[in-house]
Amino acid sequence: MRTTNKALVLLILMTGTFIYALEGVACEDFISITEKVMGALDEVETACDDPRSGRQEIDDTLKRLRKASDAYKRYDLNVNNIDRDQEEIIKAIAKAERSFNLFLFSLGCCYSSPTEDEITQAKEYSETARRLFLKYKAKN
Repeated sequence: MRTTNKALVLLILMTGTFIYALEGVACEDFISITEKVMGALDEVETACDDPRSGRQEIDDTLKRLRKASDAYKRYDLNVNNIDRDQEEIIKAIAKAERSFNLFLFSLGCCYSSPTEDEITQAKEYSETARRLFLKYKAKN
């Protein structure tokens, strides 16, 4: 009886360890989604850098970024189904998106000139997201 209990406990522990160690989001899936998101992020940055871009063009590129980022919604960040690197990349992209939104809002209805800090901060977040993604991609 005692051996049976030990065997049962070991079986449960081994199964739990195996399930915990499983990768929640496949690397290939995450990389392909993130490549699309990074492409959309590049479009946003290009539109914001171009002085000929209007408010509507920047807003359209931000909508494309949001649409590309919707694929991340199926991953619950509060549950242990994504690894730490994936979570950092997703959060960096979200920060970049918020910063570009602030840049868009700073354009105002009269197209007043935004401050240099707003676009600089947005670019820093997008560079951080790119750096994290390239590091993740190289590792996997």
